[in-house]
Amino acid sequence: MALVQAELTDGTDAITIRRRDPGPWRRYLAVINCRGQHYYRRFFSKWHELTHRLVDGEQLKFAFRQTLSDRKDPGEILVDKVAGELAFFPDIVGPRAQECLRRHGLTFEAVDELRRSVAPEASREATALALMRHSGQPAWYLRCAVSLKRSEARTAGRGNGGGAPVPRLRVQDVYPNDLASECGTRIHHWMRVPEGGLIARVRMSGVPQTGLERLDEWETSDGGPIGSGQLLVDARAVGDQVLALVSGAV
Repeated sequence: MALVQAELTDGTDAITIRRRDPGPWRRYLAVINCRGQHYYRRFFSKWHELTHRLVDGEQLKFAFRQTLSDRKDPGEILVDKVAGELAFFPDIVGPRAQECLRRHGLTFEAVDELRRSVAPEASREATALALMRHSGQPAWYLRCAVSLKRSEARTAGRGNGGGAPVPRLRVQDVYPNDLASECGTRIHHWMRVPEGGLIARVRMSGVPQTGLERLDEWETSDGGPIGSGQLLVDARAVGDQVLALVSGAV
């Protein structure tokens, strides 16, 4: 325990220690990093450590184990997925999630109400993803910001004679629910956000907005729409980014 502070570095979400004298129940001690950016991951980090005990069983390879922020190991990715399900176990969260959806639709207002009632320590993102699982329609959680495309960023500054690329409002992260993954509509990384759409207006004004917009306005790099129909969009600005819940396309 004397080394805990030194071990909880900026790159460590949590550590787990196997106790030498565990008593009847507490065989392991998990210490969750709640400093700085890790504060917003504390709820998920707790469930990640609990899930390790379920997945690993009685075997902890070492008496001391770190959970790093950058987790690319297949085993850690599996634990993340299981932890995401257990943290918002459907049989427990489902009825409350359905009530929030009936009252507010798939909006951040519903997300905040669900978080207050079932998991106050959870991040808004984790709660939004949990709420989306109970939505009866395709849904996406988006994080948008002004940036170059990945290919543009790689070639920027090489002086190819074509002029400097212009940063535009693009999707930085996208998380679909199961129905969205199964439908034919795909919102993908680095996709341009419609310039006249609700998300762009929220970025310019900083004022949260909810409304309908046409899916036809979301276009691929080739210029064609990714689908047809209407989308319900709820967006709010957070710093220089815009977070959005998008639902309704088939």
